[in-house]
Amino acid sequence: MFPAETSSPGNSLAPSTTANIHNAVQGGFNYLGICAGGFLAGHASYDSLNLTSGVRFDFCADENRGIRKAAVAIARVGTLPLEHYWEDGPQFSGWGAVVGKYPDGTPALVEGTSGKGWVILSGVHPEPRRIGDAE
Repeated sequence: MFPAETSSPGNSLAPSTTANIHNAVQGGFNYLGICAGGFLAGHASYDSLNLTSGVRFDFCADENRGIRKAAVAIARVGTLPLEHYWEDGPQFSGWGAVVGKYPDGTPALVEGTSGKGWVILSGVHPEPRRIGDAE
């Protein structure tokens, strides 16, 4: 829907487009938000979808340490951590049921409902990468 390089993904969409997506999810459509799509699902100063009843998302803590991309181990309950590609992705504190966590314990993957729709948000990219690709 928008280029991944944009710092404010909602700015790439017309207000009517974000309203249509929001209304579709409220009416029963499902939404999968990966990385910038996760930010877009939250409430933000740009034209976001606000599928989270006003909850805003911050960057993963690595961003605050000057790390812009990395292979991060995502832990799920009862499983061994699995490395995923992360690049400036969000963490999802304050919304949804936590499915996976970053190494610092903040939510990397969450799921929940928004209206009649089901929403899954991921701060990491699910595509396989070699660790050296993130450097």
